[in-house]
Amino acid sequence: MKIRSIKISGWIISLALIIFAIFYFDWEKTLNVLKVVNAWFFLYLFFIYIIDYVLRAFRWKLLIYPIKRTTSLRKLFYSYNISQFANVFLPAKTGELFRVLITSKEEKISKRTIFGTLFLERSFDIFGMGVLILVVVFFSKIKTLDKNVLSNLLFFAAIFFVFFSFMMVSILLIKHLAFIKKKSAKLKKVIEFLEPFYHGFSSIRQFSLLLSVMILSIFMWGLNAFILYLYTLSLSLGISFFDSIVVLLFQLLGELIPSAPSSVGTFHASTVIGGNFVGLTNDQGIAIGILNHSYDILVRLIFGFVSIQLSRFAFKEGLKSIGTIKSAKYITESE
Repeated sequence: MKIRSIKISGWIISLALIIFAIFYFDWEKTLNVLKVVNAWFFLYLFFIYIIDYVLRAFRWKLLIYPIKRTTSLRKLFYSYNISQFANVFLPAKTGELFRVLITSKEEKISKRTIFGTLFLERSFDIFGMGVLILVVVFFSKIKTLDKNVLSNLLFFAAIFFVFFSFMMVSILLIKHLAFIKKKSAKLKKVIEFLEPFYHGFSSIRQFSLLLSVMILSIFMWGLNAFILYLYTLSLSLGISFFDSIVVLLFQLLGELIPSAPSSVGTFHASTVIGGNFVGLTNDQGIAIGILNHSYDILVRLIFGFVSIQLSRFAFKEGLKSIGTIKSAKYITESE
């Protein structure tokens, strides 16, 4: 019931934002901003998206490496693409469950362990974004950022690093599970259920892998900021790379708000707010949001469709399985 309420509230929020945008924005000015777009940038962006998707699959391979060393980068790449394809149509990033479904079947790894690697992946995303915030605060020369904005960015960075540090410490203490199991019979079943999930954190116990994933995560988020920067260049808006990081941060925060599939409405609103922080007008902000969101969806659809065909994945059957994979009972019994 709660999940259904979140879905309904997401649709309501998206619809409200769309209606607000229709009546609030001067669409003639927005169209004038979009008219100057340099189409050549879309070709550059397409190849950079390929690099980004491959790097994400490679990072996932590193996270799985201690669990299974012979995982196929190609299959992980297909799995990631299909999950992004599904996220276009499913709310709340539910498409990520396709990665669990496909990789568990292809690589013969526990679904709970795959969940663990995805959870760890998100933790490194938080770390990577936190580093970029610090880069903006200490190394940028953005004149439009006043002291209040800088202090807010530092606050967000602190939250990111505290959360990341907490997750890393918690994960490193997992080795004491066996001791806890012996001391507490009541927690024994819970711990036994969670152990495969914790097994997905194996990569951070190897310093070389941990360092590689941290560096890769920072580079990937820098690449995402560069993608957004290229969108602004295609519209000749004249903001800096560091401005793009600020806008990207707001986009990520916007994705945390319940919405319709593909973060329709919330993504555009957060882009406008982020754009205002770096000196862009509402019309310029919504133009970036429309351009970025539309092309991003197009890339997901192309990569996902091609991956479905090449991997011969039964997408409809996958959708049916997604309905049951959310159940802990299903995960336990299927393993």
